[in-house]
Amino acid sequence: MEQGFAPADTVEAGRPYMVAGIARTAPVAMLDGWKDATTPRVPAEPTLRGELAARWARIAAFEHASVASFARFTLDLLAVGAPAELVVAAQKAGGDEVRHARLCFGLASAFEGRPVGPGALRVPDEPGRKTDLASLTAATVREGCVAETLAALEIAAAAEAARDPVVRDVLQRIAADEATHSELAWRFVRWALGAGGPEVRAAAAGAFGDAERAWSMGVASDDEAALEPWGILGSAARRRVQAQGLADVVLPAARLLLGEVEKAAPEPNARA
Repeated sequence: MEQGFAPADTVEAGRPYMVAGIARTAPVAMLDGWKDATTPRVPAEPTLRGELAARWARIAAFEHASVASFARFTLDLLAVGAPAELVVAAQKAGGDEVRHARLCFGLASAFEGRPVGPGALRVPDEPGRKTDLASLTAATVREGCVAETLAALEIAAAAEAARDPVVRDVLQRIAADEATHSELAWRFVRWALGAGGPEVRAAAAGAFGDAERAWSMGVASDDEAALEPWGILGSAARRRVQAQGLADVVLPAARLLLGEVEKAAPEPNARA
């Protein structure tokens, strides 16, 4: 796995909060204060209820961590002098992630039969983290253009597979927001490629190449297919969506974007 990419089968949804190349989440506990009132159909079988509660709590923890990811992205946008419209969109996305986390903790609480919420998220100072334009562009490719684009496609597929109308509605709402968030990532990268020099283009191209390699790894099975009626895609289904999304959406868009920048760049030996 390339550093900076979380394995495709360990990131559940949204923009991951990456610390030293690892996706970080808060611990899940029996806490109130982060759940919306949701009323899905709760299966009678205790083992299935417990598994659904655990999986939805894990998804909720990733959505909760995405709030921190967008807060950091907002600061990074300010650090590189990004346009105001991108800063506003990043702040709105953070609010969307709060709503996503509450919806998902609501589902986890319903299946658990008692409130489920996040504990404290460890947010390091990260004094050595790079915030130059090239580094931020590469990180945005990984976490936004790739991870969020694929997440939006996965969540939409999970919504189609869900049989419970409450779960389906939650997933459809999240999928629509995640598609908007991935669009923000692409908008930023387009701006960065225009504002930066060759090193920014090289960083973006390298990150897209790393994504193609990282998301092609892993072996999937249908061990979780039984959870799909409750909005949890099995690993085999997730891999299929990821592979198709990478091949049909992410990589063609990346080639188009990088090609536009290359055509717009002046010839190396051009004279004024």
